[in-house]
Amino acid sequence: MAEKEGDHRRDVEKTLVRISGWGLACATAICLVALLGGFLLLWEGKNLSGLAPIILALGGVITTLVLQRNSGPPADSTDEETQDNS
Repeated sequence: MAEKEGDHRRDVEKTLVRISGWGLACATAICLVALLGGFLLLWEGKNLSGLAPIILALGGVITTLVLQRNSGPPADSTDEETQDNS
């Protein structure tokens, strides 16, 4: 039964890693499309319409980086169990 639980947990973690990779790829694509669209609008002379997607895309990236830097490493249940037993 413990082996089944271990296999299941590894399968779930593999799925989560795969999903997070797809999420990162999609977020990158969306950000690049917003930046490209903003620069194209600026090129066409639409200043306010061009700056909005650029500011929003860069703001999202900067906000994510700042929040990641301020948060600690993710807690792992195995670390908590070893600390409780010490």
